Amino acid sequence: AVEFDSNELGAGSEQCRYCGYLLHGLVVKEAIKRNIPYVLLAYSPDQIHFYFYEMPREEIINKWGPDFGKFSSEEDAKWYIVPMNLKVENVPRVLLPYHVLPYKEDKVIELVEEKGYVEKGNADPLKTNCYALSAALFYEAHRFGALCYAVQPAELVRQDPTLRKKWLLTIKHFTRTVYDGDFNREKVEEFYKIIGTSREEVLELIKGRIEKDPNKEIIKKNIEWVKSDRRKFKTI
Repeated sequence: AVEFDSNELGAGSEQCRYCGYLLHGLVVKEAIKRNIPYVLLAYSPDQIHFYFYEMPREEIINKWGPDFGKFSSEEDAKWYIVPMNLKVENVPRVLLPYHVLPYKEDKVIELVEEKGYVEKGNADPLKTNCYALSAALFYEAHRFGALCYAVQPAELVRQDPTLRKKWLLTIKHFTRTVYDGDFNREKVEEFYKIIGTSREEVLELIKGRIEKDPNKEIIKKNIEWVKSDRRKFKTI
């Protein structure tokens, strides 16, 4: 397993990044194949810290390949964008329209549910169908007392400071739900079975790693903050 201390990006953030490289790369390679000059990705306004409006061409060409040996093997190269396998002159522009166009989350949720794209009640952006991410969030909540996705509500607060209280409560409640093991419980259990471990083994592993972490006192305070609100929150 790859280990991160609290001075590095969390496992959840890293695995999402490499999964994103894979999905984006497949789309871009298909666009090259069909000679399509533009690719539009539906990054929401809270994801503006990744890119603003357009993904840099050089990054698409040179940085969308995985760190082989860390998360992927050389055999995975065929699925990713690797410069030596790319016709560089045909790389399309990759744009993020929701970073500059009006975007109302409640209206988007209403629309996708109305069209039947997502089952009613399941369009909350805090939800995920990814087994691995659900397990990574559980790990991070216990390992760091925080979630890597706190950076996205933080971006929304920067865009509109009046939302600070709303997102502070939301991220605390969500982190507590993850910490208690109520977030996608069945998916997390299934993931642990697939990789041959259990929730109990993961929690035991975490104890030792917290003690070795350079910021262990801060982590312990974070965990106490997460656990301080004893109210029961709705399971997501």
